[in-house]
Amino acid sequence: MQLISLEFAFFFLAVLCLVWIARARAGSHGQILRLVLLGASYAFYTSFNAGFALLLLAVSVLTWGAGRVLAVQSSPLARKATVGAYLAGVLGQLCFFKYYGLASELSGMLPELTLALPVGVSFFSFQGIGCV
Repeated sequence: MQLISLEFAFFFLAVLCLVWIARARAGSHGQILRLVLLGASYAFYTSFNAGFALLLLAVSVLTWGAGRVLAVQSSPLARKATVGAYLAGVLGQLCFFKYYGLASELSGMLPELTLALPVGVSFFSFQGIGCV
């Protein structure tokens, strides 16, 4: 769905109505409002490619999980290990999508995959890193 399209205009109006209703029922700090915005964001991202939405979901869950684990850990060593594992996961998927084609071409030993680069993969990966 492109930003300059009739489809996006109808999607935007539907989301605007849902946000309006959620704010009226739950106030500006309600969890319902956040869930509506999260659902709308995933729906918009899914309109590009449903498979990429799974990647976004994986990075989101990984970021949320790392934040939850860091919130309860008091040991500096355990916190460093958690951040290290989180960074390995998020940066690993980013490097895979960005550089697998180059590595496959240069080495000749990796199978050639035709991977499309997910829309905004760098953005949401680094946003997640910033949250943790």
